[in-house]
Amino acid sequence: MKTIRGIQNVTRFRRPTCLTIGAFDGVHLGHQAVIRRVVEKAVVHGLTSTVLTFDPHPRISLRKDSIPPLLTCTGHKLSLLRGLGVSVALLVELDRDLAAMSARDFVVEILHSKLNAAGVVAGPRLRFGKGRKGTITLLKTLGLELGFWVEAVDEVVVDGVPVSSTMVRRSITRGDLPTAEALLGRRFSISGRVVRGRTIGRKLGYPTANIQPLDEVIPPPGVYAVEVIMNRTRRPGALNLGWRPTFASQKLSPPVLEVHILNFNEPIYRREVEVVFHRRMRDERQFAEPQDLVRQIALDIEAIKRYFDNNIISESGAVTTSGSGLSARRIC
Repeated sequence: MKTIRGIQNVTRFRRPTCLTIGAFDGVHLGHQAVIRRVVEKAVVHGLTSTVLTFDPHPRISLRKDSIPPLLTCTGHKLSLLRGLGVSVALLVELDRDLAAMSARDFVVEILHSKLNAAGVVAGPRLRFGKGRKGTITLLKTLGLELGFWVEAVDEVVVDGVPVSSTMVRRSITRGDLPTAEALLGRRFSISGRVVRGRTIGRKLGYPTANIQPLDEVIPPPGVYAVEVIMNRTRRPGALNLGWRPTFASQKLSPPVLEVHILNFNEPIYRREVEVVFHRRMRDERQFAEPQDLVRQIALDIEAIKRYFDNNIISESGAVTTSGSGLSARRIC
């Protein structure tokens, strides 16, 4: 996938495109329905599948008072787009000039003149242009005038409610991983960077990698069965998320993510990794003595080993939603 940063760096695409527009925070099932359709139509018609998305998030650029934490940092989002088969990702900042552009000018000057749109796929909530006056109806009208087609994709609903980033965020912060999986169409994961820690785990006989999250939404404190993805290799691990109450006199802010990767003891400091959450095993607890914690860590690791021994993990980490009791479908 080719990534282009900045609309100013685009003159005109030589090859016609099939494209979509959106923030796509989380790249959940609703987003995927739109993006997969872009890729499908591009293949059928010999077009370049293109996603115009925003960096930073439009709410940040416009300095909105209420800015929800992001599910996916830009790097994580690009990785998910690449996995969906997108050919080109265009990262655009919603600066003052772009925010002041009328919906019609946005279509004419950017979608038509710069991106050479032959087709546009849009989600039902798409709004664009000054005052968010751009709609699918306007897109279709301008498409007839400028010579491109427009396809609207139906909303995806889970348990009777349209999927949204807000729903995903709420499920994760409540610790409801099965619902988050159903909404995302994959296991919830965090992109992060390995940073220096206090080496407490190594002193206890269980070395850990301290993860500084690049994504902003994390589940509640506890011990989790996870996979750590490095260089496309997936390794099971035991992750503690929280404040290490056995060793800390007060809660740390933010909470610490430290993972013991099973059967692995190589230096990965400063590496970017993806942590895929499988199951919450227990609450975080405070122990009277460090040796009590060591005994519990050993029990946690054995339980996590049994979990992975009993569960076949696909290379993609994709899951079905049958186990959650939730069903996903589209509505017209």
